[in-house]
Amino acid sequence: MAAAKKSVELVWKGESSKDKLRLKITVPPSWSDKPASKLAATVVKQLNAKQPGRRLDVADVAMRRGTGEPLPMEATMAGLADGETIAVGLSKHVDSGARPAAKPGAAKPPARARAPRRRRRRQRRAGRTAGPTGGTLRHESDAAAAKKQHFCALCGLASSRRCGRCKLEVFYCSGACQQADWRKHKPDCEANALEESRTKLAKTEIKCIMPGVEMECTAREDKRPTIKLTVVDKLSTRRHAFEYSDDTVVHKVKQDMRDAERPRYRFENHMGPLFAEVNGKPGRVLFDFKTLRDQHVKSGDVLHHIVHNPTLLQRTGFDTAPGTL
Repeated sequence: MAAAKKSVELVWKGESSKDKLRLKITVPPSWSDKPASKLAATVVKQLNAKQPGRRLDVADVAMRRGTGEPLPMEATMAGLADGETIAVGLSKHVDSGARPAAKPGAAKPPARARAPRRRRRRQRRAGRTAGPTGGTLRHESDAAAAKKQHFCALCGLASSRRCGRCKLEVFYCSGACQQADWRKHKPDCEANALEESRTKLAKTEIKCIMPGVEMECTAREDKRPTIKLTVVDKLSTRRHAFEYSDDTVVHKVKQDMRDAERPRYRFENHMGPLFAEVNGKPGRVLFDFKTLRDQHVKSGDVLHHIVHNPTLLQRTGFDTAPGTL
């Protein structure tokens, strides 16, 4: 009967808490007579690739099975169980077996003092201070702070905490200074935060030129083009400038015209249709519930609002009875 494949998990824990690695390796049947040092070599290769400055060798590490028994380098992989977890570490740190018994009468080592929960929570949040509008102050890395020193925008003290909402070169020493300077910083912060959210919508579109031969990757911005319009009201002869995305329906343009021409038009049914300008004159009519893109309206176009048989209020724009309908 042919041997089946085995799945082995290798766990590396280095000297620091961040030096961790977890690998899942499928051991084929042909590796049954291979030494376990082949697994250690795989871990060492991944660790050296992860940290280019590290020079680790197979002789520097040792392995321990999930049962606590040491796994010699010369042992074959035939004795490994499917789904077994093997701990890998430096030779001086790997437990080689049973721990030596304590001497009678020897004092126990002092337990590690642990900070209270609230203090630990404050320590974790040391790099994240809440701002006035839900933004945060983020610490720059030590390397970045060493290259350039920054100062608080309000009090002038040295600080490495940047406004986490807009990512601009604006630093504060505390959340109190950020809140006190919020009225001055708010316009720039909101404008840049909006621009950041728009750039995050960029996606990648992959096109296949020829199946199996070549693929072309082009970046496109998933943001609707902006259309700038000028709408002219025939009765008031005033020109209004609006800006919309290309998927806006014409009905929204009429609503904005109604608000801009108050009290000339109280309700939407008091308004007439919109016409696209052709050769300097009102031409084709635009349908209310179709988008500007579908009706071939481009940025810079001029639209005309025309009301047939206008009332006295619409002609004069003066409401003689504002309290009545």
